[in-house]
Amino acid sequence: AIAHAAFSVRALAMHHETTSLAYVIREAPRVNIDEARLAALGLPPGPWLRRVRKPTPDEEPAIEIDGVRHDLAALRADLLVERPGACVAYLTDFLLDDAAMERLVPALRGCDTLVCECQYAEADAALAARNYHMTSTQVANLARRAGVGRLILFHLSARYRLPEWRAMLASARAIFPHASFPAGWDAEPAAGS
Repeated sequence: AIAHAAFSVRALAMHHETTSLAYVIREAPRVNIDEARLAALGLPPGPWLRRVRKPTPDEEPAIEIDGVRHDLAALRADLLVERPGACVAYLTDFLLDDAAMERLVPALRGCDTLVCECQYAEADAALAARNYHMTSTQVANLARRAGVGRLILFHLSARYRLPEWRAMLASARAIFPHASFPAGWDAEPAAGS
């Protein structure tokens, strides 16, 4: 794992006859001003809010707003709200068995976008398992169980033609309605790819 003040990257070792990595990239939580609470307190927006959002080690414990002194700690408690940062995960080339599912669901919880391979149709689940790849319904179940925001399916086998790809997307959407292909994936797959 890589941790930075603004983001973190977690790589999970997965099984694809050899090690394959699944990546989860998360922004740090965002601290914002609750504008409804600001209005409810009758306080005007302005540059003074920077001091509320970003404490400094040597700051005064109070701030003057329109001639009235306010306690900074109290303002922070009243006005600051923390929201999770954006999260994207990239998964490809591994066997999505029960053990992998149990590892991935908590790691993906709260992800906005999951970009994931969808190599095989569910009818070919045995072939997918033999080749250490995933099916459209396995991926949709993972997205549903992890509670991700949206699922982008890619890396589909060229063994299928465009109608089968669309059927794979429909089967994923039956389980996880926010599934899609990347923009522009409406052309027939190239032979041999």
